[in-house]
Amino acid sequence: MKKRVLSILCAGLIALSAAGCSSSGTSKEEHQSLLDVNSALQAQVDELEAKLAATPEPSPDFNMEDATFMGARFSVPEGCTATPDDSGNIMYYYPSGSQTTMIMVSAQPVDNSSGDYSLSDTSNRDNYIEGVASSLDNYQAVTTSSRVLDDKVGFFHTCECDISGINMNFRFAAVTLPDMVFSFSLVCPTDLPEEEASTLLAQFETTLNSVDFSQAQYASSTPAPALTSETSSVDTHTAEQSAALSKALDYLDYTAFSRSGLVDQLEYEGFSTEDATWAVDNCGADWNQQALQTAKDYLDYTAFSYTGLIDQLEYEGFTMEQAAYGVDNCGANWMEQAVLCAQDYLDYTSFSRQGLIDQLLYEGFTQEQAEYGAAQAGL
Repeated sequence: MKKRVLSILCAGLIALSAAGCSSSGTSKEEHQSLLDVNSALQAQVDELEAKLAATPEPSPDFNMEDATFMGARFSVPEGCTATPDDSGNIMYYYPSGSQTTMIMVSAQPVDNSSGDYSLSDTSNRDNYIEGVASSLDNYQAVTTSSRVLDDKVGFFHTCECDISGINMNFRFAAVTLPDMVFSFSLVCPTDLPEEEASTLLAQFETTLNSVDFSQAQYASSTPAPALTSETSSVDTHTAEQSAALSKALDYLDYTAFSRSGLVDQLEYEGFSTEDATWAVDNCGADWNQQALQTAKDYLDYTAFSYTGLIDQLEYEGFTMEQAAYGVDNCGANWMEQAVLCAQDYLDYTSFSRQGLIDQLLYEGFTQEQAEYGAAQAGL
């Protein structure tokens, strides 16, 4: 399989130990006494062995062991076959000897001693992703968000691509350090059984959460090229900002927000306006996509006209452009929405045909949509 991508994986730490004992006798006079002692000891050993036999073995999928690469420490699944890249700056971990599913850790040398280059900056992040995408066949982006690894703010990206003719799910997280960009990746076939894929994702999350960069250093004396950007921001942040960012990412994991809506939510959680704003601006959210998801969420439980849904998204804090993007791409059939809206009104009160049409027009439906909705609702 092609070794053309950057990163790594892992999960948790489990251990099991046992002990044994022995005894011996010497004199004839002590023989019976020792037999009694041995019998008692054997009974204790039998009891201990019975308890151990009744204790379930931990799942081998989640046995983890520590690994070190370029001084960074992290966990990898026990039993992985570790294979270095020819360049020495990538380590591949193949679970159970697989040559298609792999976990990678990568280090790319840079000169960032001034701290003015950060992958928390969206322009740097997008350039990095573009560089990775250019080396992949049939690349299709899925999601991108900010990610904190050992207090370093970077990003997390998921995509699909073809590698050696196999369609793959490719996930990677990357952060900047003083002398390198460090990344972790999980690559596995898209047709991997769901249970196996879930296990790998859980292990990958454990790896990302286990990393320790305190001793990380690029292992080369070759001077690294300076990595700068006029638009980059210094990768420094307070503990409160880091906590606010984690909270923002948690919220985005289960529902959609506008930028101002997420800032308000973090302020409600007790974060200052400054910390909340920093977190939202560094969370990596695509606000067009957030508007699209919000539009779909609204349509899941009630009917809207085109203009009514745009107004609702603007009320939620999205800009006019973001709201229009969400509504234009939500896939709604506005004629059917008019029918649903008409039926909703008739469920709780009576209308004449013209009265219902007027109500639908008030809701933002066109004349054609309103007449169609009223007719399909039985008026």
